[in-house]
Amino acid sequence: MGGFVLMGVGAIAGGAAIGVGVQALAARDDYDASGNRDADARSKAASLRTVTNVLWAGAGALAIAGTVMVIVGWEDEGDASVSLEIGPASLGLRGRF
Repeated sequence: MGGFVLMGVGAIAGGAAIGVGVQALAARDDYDASGNRDADARSKAASLRTVTNVLWAGAGALAIAGTVMVIVGWEDEGDASVSLEIGPASLGLRGRF
């Protein structure tokens, strides 16, 4: 069950990455339209690009962890654990099978 939940959350993170990525491209286009002179537009585009990349990495990690959990499986679910660790500049996924 946990594997399917992780895959679902990974899919949601992937959808969020697509949405934020579209916004990042629009922000980049706004910056380019300013003749590369608008510092606020550049900052917004760079921030959105970073968030997009973090979302893609998280989506991939969650999907892989969920897939492994579904494929490998185990008899006693009490022995397995998965944790997602989010920090100001980090994202970590830890699992024990």
